[in-house]
Amino acid sequence: MLSSLADTAAGAAVRSVRPKESFAATTDLAISFIRPPTGKKLSAKAEVFHAGKQLYRVEIAIFSNKKLVAKCSTTFMVVEALRELQGKE
Repeated sequence: MLSSLADTAAGAAVRSVRPKESFAATTDLAISFIRPPTGKKLSAKAEVFHAGKQLYRVEIAIFSNKKLVAKCSTTFMVVEALRELQGKE
């Protein structure tokens, strides 16, 4: 669940800075578990710290009861949307 939350938060962060006509996909995700969550709610803070031509790097911190429970880093590949070939089959 923590990995999924981290990936979702990172994807939202990348979406906020990538070109509008492109798509992004996770290429890797590393997570370090600090402590078990103790509350009923989790929150994640994601920050894009590198936005290259194709690769974006994101760091994520996950909290429970205002305590750090996990740190993550991800890489996303950003690609342009596929365009249909006009008049070619």
